[in-house]
Amino acid sequence: MIKSLLILAAMSFLLLAGIYFWPSSVETSRPETLESRMTQRNEPHIKRKTDDVVIIVRTDAGRHYAKTLQSYLKKYANTSILDEDAWLSADMAAPSHVIHMQPQTCTSRSLPAEAFQIILADRDEIWLCGAPEAHRRAKGNIGLGFGAFELLQVLGVQFLHPLSPRLPPKLMWERVSNVTEKPMWPMRGIHLHTMHPIEMTEMLQGYGAYHEDETNAFESGLPEWSTYVDWLLAHKQNRVQWVLLRGEDDFDKSRRRQERLTKIVDIAHQHGLQVGIGAPIRQHQQRAWRLIDKADDYDAQIQELKESVDYLMAMGFDYISTANGTSEFTSPPAETMLAWADALVAYMDEAYSAEVNMSLHISTGQKAELEHVKQGGSDNINLLPTQNDKRMVLWAHTVQPFALDDYAPTYGNTDFHYIRQAMRDHSAVRKMVWFPESAYWLSTDIDVPLFMPVYAERRIHDLQLIRADETSGMMGADASGHQHRISGQMIFSSGWEWGYWLNDLIAAEAAWQLPDKENRYKMMLRDVFKYTFEGQRLADLIGEVSETQYDLWMTPTIAPTAPDADKSLLWAYLQGWETWDDLTLLLQELFPSHHVNLTQPAKLSWKALREETVIAQNIRTALKKNTRQMKVFATEAKVLKESCTASLGKGPCEIHREIYSGIRLAERRSELLQALLTYQDGDSIAVAHIDDIMKTASMIASENAEAYRVSSARIARWGPNSTAYRFGYLWTAHRLFYWQRDVDQVVHGLESPCHKNIINPFDIAIGHQKWTRFGDRLRTIFSSMWLAPIGDCMGVRQPAEE
Repeated sequence: MIKSLLILAAMSFLLLAGIYFWPSSVETSRPETLESRMTQRNEPHIKRKTDDVVIIVRTDAGRHYAKTLQSYLKKYANTSILDEDAWLSADMAAPSHVIHMQPQTCTSRSLPAEAFQIILADRDEIWLCGAPEAHRRAKGNIGLGFGAFELLQVLGVQFLHPLSPRLPPKLMWERVSNVTEKPMWPMRGIHLHTMHPIEMTEMLQGYGAYHEDETNAFESGLPEWSTYVDWLLAHKQNRVQWVLLRGEDDFDKSRRRQERLTKIVDIAHQHGLQVGIGAPIRQHQQRAWRLIDKADDYDAQIQELKESVDYLMAMGFDYISTANGTSEFTSPPAETMLAWADALVAYMDEAYSAEVNMSLHISTGQKAELEHVKQGGSDNINLLPTQNDKRMVLWAHTVQPFALDDYAPTYGNTDFHYIRQAMRDHSAVRKMVWFPESAYWLSTDIDVPLFMPVYAERRIHDLQLIRADETSGMMGADASGHQHRISGQMIFSSGWEWGYWLNDLIAAEAAWQLPDKENRYKMMLRDVFKYTFEGQRLADLIGEVSETQYDLWMTPTIAPTAPDADKSLLWAYLQGWETWDDLTLLLQELFPSHHVNLTQPAKLSWKALREETVIAQNIRTALKKNTRQMKVFATEAKVLKESCTASLGKGPCEIHREIYSGIRLAERRSELLQALLTYQDGDSIAVAHIDDIMKTASMIASENAEAYRVSSARIARWGPNSTAYRFGYLWTAHRLFYWQRDVDQVVHGLESPCHKNIINPFDIAIGHQKWTRFGDRLRTIFSSMWLAPIGDCMGVRQPAEE
């Protein structure tokens, strides 16, 4: 009997020891606890103290992350960082909690690159282990960093908005349990589109927050950057990059600028991130800093390119992100573009062992005049980089919320199938990266403002499609049958307020681990808000808003193949319209045979919406349905906000308030368009309703601006900055600029496309300040003549309300 029991016990032990679930479960073996080792060394057992936390570091690879942990934990308890020997020999009482930071693995199993483990050795002792990224040039064991921030989140620290971590009233150590995770895709990062005047544009150019050049003004922004880098690690990102813009003449290529950007890069490197800089080869739009700026002779151009690369790489950047063409819509001869790009790739590899990436854009109408391109595949100029040196990393880019399989009537497209096909065709021969947007800006979404969590839902949908292509063999296989995959995802980010931080967060998390079940998006929302007041209700509400936006806003109201189907998306009417959108529509009507494309979905004119056409009636019906549905969502959001505030106070309920404001303003936007149509139909009483809507919406926008994570005077002001725009990215949202422009056109009859122009076309298209001044002078000259309406298109005047 005893022998049978012993055999049974031995077999059970062997069975348990062999069970290893990856990644949903962790291996059952635990590291030896500190007390057991102290017993083996005949150290006395010591009584646990109440509050103190000790972080035990075994190598320098974990010391930076230990300091990060300490910076958060010390708000709750005395927190010390010690080497193991120093701790064991210390004459002090044992702390309430011990955190071991172990490079590589906690147990006998080795971890793959960037994976991490959290193992609860006993009630008060936690082992935190992680593996670095393979072939990383940046400093730090990033897997250990991911584990550190995962532990903080389990304890209750929330990293929702990138600049505003939320601390709990107390740490919840009881939540800690065994966790093992590894990444789904190796590259995961965020591209901060600093061609737009977003939160961090000025600092990332080397200036202070308000475009000051003083050193102390720049230095004051570094803690904000550190906070953002924390956020990146909390959401398992390993790359970050931004676009470099032209600076003032004495600053543009100065040593002073190098020193400042080096500090930014060093902070990210300490966290284990790779850092890239966007620098187009010859693209001149939106004040881009170009690798080839002045030289015209080819040999001189290549020499200037190398000198520009040397200037950038001296700051510590890990790679360069460049661009095809001379703008989104123009390009030099294809042979020239290929030669420049290949020279850049070769020099970066040979001189710095570093990569270059180039995006595949979605503009239409340009063809590459290359014989071997015509023979070998597409002559779409945006796919020209597929002909470059195989060392060139390609970023497959799409715009706006549209997914890879959506009807997408923007930039002259009907869909983005060719971008998906490019990933399928080229993943086997070079690195391919998925490069979608979480916001577009410039009159379409965040600056209207429109709360649009549908962006996040569509990004989940895209990754699901890409993953299906990988697992089904659509991207090919190597000789051993291993399926080829993309290298990962970089998110095109263009601002965080009005709930747009959620789009970045969800897309980032999905590239780490994409749920393998139905309702992935709602599952991820529930996980994001699991420690938030009424988090499940809040997550489900956002999920329902996203579903409605997809069904009502982004789905055509007639068949996509029908005439004018591109004007049948409700989103085209809800978003803002500015001078250059109206001019493009006018050019399309005047020159239908020419290739003039909008950079957003088209819409019927106000006049055409009065006609008895199918699209006009469908849009009116969709507006009514949308207003009703948004009102229902706003009511639910208000209940959640008020319930949270009553229970916890205003501070912990900022997320609830922000979501409520966004939904309520989406309701008001829809209601305004209905009221304008009613007025246009001849109901003059609608003017009072329009005024009421504008007053209420303005109050909502102002209240929300008071809660921005950086000063509204910084991101919602009119004034000079590094970009080609003369205002912060939320200036239009703060003043409901596009709303008022609609009112002016319908109620006040100000139908000139150049009315309220806030964009200098010379600055955007050419990107040099001397041309900006030229445009402003043209506007001044024309304004003194009968050509004043045309002059308004040439330059920008400071709005009267400023």
